[in-house]
Amino acid sequence: ATLWPPAGLYVAMLLLHPARRWPTLAAAALAANLASDTLLHGRPVAASLGFCAANAAEAFAGAWLARRLAGGGGAEVSPAVFLSRLR
Repeated sequence: ATLWPPAGLYVAMLLLHPARRWPTLAAAALAANLASDTLLHGRPVAASLGFCAANAAEAFAGAWLARRLAGGGGAEVSPAVFLSRLR
């Protein structure tokens, strides 16, 4: 899909927390994705793990890039600061 709101929420969640908490957030997202894919949609666990890995890589890359563009380095970036630095 061109626009997938859960992916944006995943990136926003990462941006609002310090990088040291990212593994915990990724574990929570993994559990939610696995539960949704296997229990609600009946997909095999192996396929769900592949999608989870791709979603996590996409979110981590987006959050890392957003922090670099905002000039925040490793610090949390507020939405107002991020948007002001994009100009």
